[in-house]
Amino acid sequence: MILDDVDFEDLNKISLGKSFEVHGITREQRIEWHLEHREACGCRPPPEGLVEELDQRKARARKWLEKNGIELEEMEDWAGMRIDDWTDRELDDVRGEAQRIIADRKER
Repeated sequence: MILDDVDFEDLNKISLGKSFEVHGITREQRIEWHLEHREACGCRPPPEGLVEELDQRKARARKWLEKNGIELEEMEDWAGMRIDDWTDRELDDVRGEAQRIIADRKER
């Protein structure tokens, strides 16, 4: 987890009303940070640009699952989280599991 030792109350007091950039992290790490922050604190939503990117990822994942005959709810249960909280890492894990399910169906 990116936020293992973060105190959100302190962070929010420091950053309230300020915009700041963290250098040296990937876009995926930034998205993961915002997802974790939303879950742990919920003080504000992720930045609009990240929300749009997450929405696009979710739409692509839903479309891919539907195209391959996989129920979204089945994959959410398997992942232990809703699609709204999937990062690229979870998307890759879910895609791998879905591909295993598809392969198993073909073998039958």
